[in-house]
Amino acid sequence: MSRGLAAAGVSVDDLLYANKPEEKIKHLLAHSLQNSYLSTHVAYAFLSMGIFVAVKLLHQRKMLTLISPDATFQLKRFGLGFGVWFAIASVQTLIEFLYNRTAFIWNFQPSVWLAFLPWAIVCTPIQTTAEELLFRGYFLQGLGCLTRQPTVLAIASSLPFAIAHFGNPEMGRGAEWVALTYLLMGIFLVLITLKDDRLELALGVHAANNLFVVLIVNTQDSVLPTPALIMQQIPSDPRFTIVALLSGIAIFYGLVFWPHRRPDE
Repeated sequence: MSRGLAAAGVSVDDLLYANKPEEKIKHLLAHSLQNSYLSTHVAYAFLSMGIFVAVKLLHQRKMLTLISPDATFQLKRFGLGFGVWFAIASVQTLIEFLYNRTAFIWNFQPSVWLAFLPWAIVCTPIQTTAEELLFRGYFLQGLGCLTRQPTVLAIASSLPFAIAHFGNPEMGRGAEWVALTYLLMGIFLVLITLKDDRLELALGVHAANNLFVVLIVNTQDSVLPTPALIMQQIPSDPRFTIVALLSGIAIFYGLVFWPHRRPDE
């Protein structure tokens, strides 16, 4: 049947969305977003495989040793990092919205957002996990063989993380300030990894941060254009972003590590 339709110059979409031009446009948009998002994130799947090969064959270690000394993964610790950071991002965005409502517009398109949702849930953690395994796992542990100074480890492993994001469109808001934001985020992820002596918190924070952007509140100049629920038309002043990031870091650290909690609690 499909060959017959193709020969007649008629697609399945033409039949499904006949007399529904708006629905057809939404369907095509969702399909395009899915393909674009998948193609963008395929590289991270290969990066993860490359790290696996290096750890398994070159270093003769279990992959999970990049996450914890005992080669285990604590889902509760991951969930804690994810939940706390997602909540912090939500509250900070609400505060910014109340301060400048004209900067935000409601962008929810049910059919497009729901079609994109599973791709975001699958692809985004692949990206963030690959980056964490590389920067806060492989690089950090390698540097740990040379020095035990937390400050040196944090800066040295965060610089490559920040540099990897220098090509993002957001740099146009103010390169030096946005670069500092990426550097501070990298240092934060290193510090909670060193404090916890495990990677799950950093994995959770990074996944929450990116999923919040691609699904909840995105910006028009984002490196990842997505059908987020809310679109921020006027990006935040990068200096304000740094202040918000530092306050978020302080709140996260206080909630997770004070009073002091062991990873298994």
